[in-house]
Amino acid sequence: MQYMDVNTASQKWGITGRRVRILCNDGRIDGAVRNGWSWLIPSDAPKPGDGRVLRRFRNLDIRPGFVDIEALEEISEGVSVSDSSSSFVRLLPSTISFLFLLDGKEVESEDVKVVLEGKLCYSLSLQEHLLIVNFTSILKNLFHSRDKWNGGTLREVYIRLLQGIKETEGEYDREFIESRTEEERVSVKAAMETTLKQYEDSWSLLHPLSSSTILSGEIGRISPYDTALSFFLYLVLSGELLRGNILPPLLDSSLLFETKAAFSLVSSKGVYTDLTSLMERMVLRSYVELKKNV
Repeated sequence: MQYMDVNTASQKWGITGRRVRILCNDGRIDGAVRNGWSWLIPSDAPKPGDGRVLRRFRNLDIRPGFVDIEALEEISEGVSVSDSSSSFVRLLPSTISFLFLLDGKEVESEDVKVVLEGKLCYSLSLQEHLLIVNFTSILKNLFHSRDKWNGGTLREVYIRLLQGIKETEGEYDREFIESRTEEERVSVKAAMETTLKQYEDSWSLLHPLSSSTILSGEIGRISPYDTALSFFLYLVLSGELLRGNILPPLLDSSLLFETKAAFSLVSSKGVYTDLTSLMERMVLRSYVELKKNV
């Protein structure tokens, strides 16, 4: 593959070298690799779209929900999030069972518990074993990361999530967003770029409960992946919460109807009040359960 440097890309695309480096750092130039203090960029890489332009995909005003900050601060007092990864993972069987259910599979939480104990569960397939192990490994790492999400880190997480399950380089499973007329069709790549630009500029400045719910919800609206999408979205949500030093939510199958109803409101109207409220309750539950089990 032929590469060009930042200066060549800057001249080719008509933008500053500083902007090119920012795009590389944010993972928005496919195939770009760091070379010391600079970057090597594939010579045939297209100029990234302008994420500041709100495409038709973003035709709804997002309405974030209310977050009871005082309640969160009170219940999290005395809890060291960075030291809680192993303890939190032990609480995950019901959550993982719920994520399987969202993706259309029925997996018992007791079977998940067996896998989390490092044992073989004969009622689960090899792929299900690998998904549970990969998922919990990534989540543990997120407990010690404080970086904002970008296109590159999201792709890396998805690749690691499907390691041994499906060959992927993080490429999206569809070209266009579903449920759009021919005139309204928006590419998944353009929608993801726009979403991450809005996150970078605005949402990441909100309270972590709001920013995590909005980011994962908007990616869920795009649905860039077919395999293990619910697991991926939970990791996106968790990474943003942990960046704000907040535990991820603990979920279970009793929340299925409420979750689908809340996400339906997000998909149709861009209203996050119900989904944010649900996530807040389940985050509070995480602190209660963690304190009981430590």
